[in-house]
Amino acid sequence: MNKAPTTKELVAEIAANVGMPEGKVRSVMDMAFRVIAQKLGAGRPVRIIDFGTFRPALGRRTVHLPGSSLTFVRDKRNRRTVHFRPARALRG
Repeated sequence: MNKAPTTKELVAEIAANVGMPEGKVRSVMDMAFRVIAQKLGAGRPVRIIDFGTFRPALGRRTVHLPGSSLTFVRDKRNRRTVHFRPARALRG
């Protein structure tokens, strides 16, 4: 099983590929994530071309009770979450 890279590892790889100091790359990544979080927090989707779309959503889901035919919607109106839909190129 492949281990997910850490932020530090991603920063180091990007810095090596673009020839920038790791500190500057980290600053740019931090700002990008901060802006994405602000937009999502304001209820706006964020689309990154050739990567995917982040959409804010409410914590709503359909629940099926085992052993019965009962189904209900569990609605947590104060709970926000984010859905991600990868771009077509990543779905391959």
